[in-house]
Amino acid sequence: RTDILVSADGGETWEVREGPADIFGDSVWSLAVDPQDANVLYTYVEGDFFNGPCKSTNGGRSWTVLFLLGGCNCIYFVGWFVIDPNNSNVVYLLTAGGVYKSLDAGVSWKNLGLAGSSALAIVSSNSDILYAGTRNGGVFKSTDGGESWDAFKDGLTNLNINALAIDDSGTHLYAGTE
Repeated sequence: RTDILVSADGGETWEVREGPADIFGDSVWSLAVDPQDANVLYTYVEGDFFNGPCKSTNGGRSWTVLFLLGGCNCIYFVGWFVIDPNNSNVVYLLTAGGVYKSLDAGVSWKNLGLAGSSALAIVSSNSDILYAGTRNGGVFKSTDGGESWDAFKDGLTNLNINALAIDDSGTHLYAGTE
């Protein structure tokens, strides 16, 4: 059984929420919690009949499908959400089709490019600075909230980036490879 579980006491006890996987699919691939409101969750589900992003505004008790590209809920395999730590209306979704950005908490989306993105790090002291990791392309940096990207490949021993992390100052960037 695929569920989304929530603990309100730091993991001592768990409550099952009928997640979107029970409705739309059979795997929950990612979860992100709004840093300003713990009742707002984003998830990406995958199944036989639906692959895509969903949002809950009531702590996972109910879910809404987030449509990308003007209502197309095509297969975007696999989506990872990253929420701007300074403005929770700004949400990023990483997919094989590119990095999507929403300025209105998931109501509308813009594809920022970088197909095959697999990781995203936001500099919390300046959230216009983003680093994206890609499959076979290495690391890319944006200083304008994802509107443009510059490649940072020099020195990387592997261009298949699976994970990125950055400190609050934006000085120390870590990349995990395949």
